[in-house]
Amino acid sequence: MAQALAPGADEPLHLQYEELAAFVDRAMDPADEEIARTHLELCTECANEVRELQLLKTSLQQRSVEEAAPVAVRPSLLSRIGEFFRTPLWLPAQAVAVAALTLCVVWVGTQGQRNKVRGMETELSRLQSENSRLRHESQMAQNKVEQLGSELAQLKQGHTVIAVQDGSTRVVLAAGGQLQGLESIPADYRSSVQAALVSGRLPLPAGFSDLLGTRQTLMGTGQRAPFSVRKPMGTKVENARPEFEWQPLPGASSYRVTVFDADLKRVAASVEVGALRWRPREDLPRGVVLTWQVTAIQDGKEVTAPAPPDAEAHFEVLASTGLAQLETARRSCGGSRLALAVQYAKLGLRDEARAQLEELRNTNPESKVIRSLLNALDRPR
Repeated sequence: MAQALAPGADEPLHLQYEELAAFVDRAMDPADEEIARTHLELCTECANEVRELQLLKTSLQQRSVEEAAPVAVRPSLLSRIGEFFRTPLWLPAQAVAVAALTLCVVWVGTQGQRNKVRGMETELSRLQSENSRLRHESQMAQNKVEQLGSELAQLKQGHTVIAVQDGSTRVVLAAGGQLQGLESIPADYRSSVQAALVSGRLPLPAGFSDLLGTRQTLMGTGQRAPFSVRKPMGTKVENARPEFEWQPLPGASSYRVTVFDADLKRVAASVEVGALRWRPREDLPRGVVLTWQVTAIQDGKEVTAPAPPDAEAHFEVLASTGLAQLETARRSCGGSRLALAVQYAKLGLRDEARAQLEELRNTNPESKVIRSLLNALDRPR
């Protein structure tokens, strides 16, 4: 047995039926029994067959009508099976036993084949999924070739073409200003994208200049604050509890933020904080221009930014009507960063529009029109 189960032995490397039966009957010599036990710990298939034979043995013992064997004599499993069929039993019981034994033998004999079938079914499913993925990629590549071919034909004809890769969509401004791509978004959104590509600028809402502020002038020599605010500044914000951020002042122990309305009435203020950001605990008013500043505590002295001649830090929390337009835009832009940047700009959300354009610049590093849109957004008129 050791030779049959050794590595390199002819397949299958499993116990024979007689060996399984002898193991169940504990009729093996100690050496073979130890080898068989070690093999059963490693071979699930043989272990299952042993369990089935043990169940069959128990069933036969319950049905057997022979006299109890002497304690010193222990009949083997094979001899008990033969004796079972020689003993005059009720015929249907023998038929049931034969059927059960036949099914057991068939099940054991075809287990390896069933495992192979399951493996082949799993592999077939994997190959079908891989085939579908490759077909999709092939179709995408074919569409890309057709788009590039169209652009090349227009270039050969001397037409000016602007092309931007917007996610999986190729957006092209063809000769005469016709826009190709983004056919799934609303017509007015496409028109806004077209206008932005033609002009190289994003549209900003009326009155947006009120948020930009102007440099303040003082009599005499103005000295800038040694630190500055970061955001929000010169933009509208969606959240009624925006996060205020500023640059550090060396040596400052804490900071205090104050928010005013157009009448310089204080609408929010922080306690002294050690961090470089703060968020109010209550909503700020929507639809009105607000101004904010941060005061640093340095060696017991207060230093405020922004301070003249720097421009004041203005912002506005988006009005309720703007919120509704924003939700519509997010649902309607179909994942287009270009279309979403245009809609953000139209609502005055300059920081959000800039974030979309920066993502487009990462995928279109050579695009002059994206650089132009970013520059115009950073220096609005």
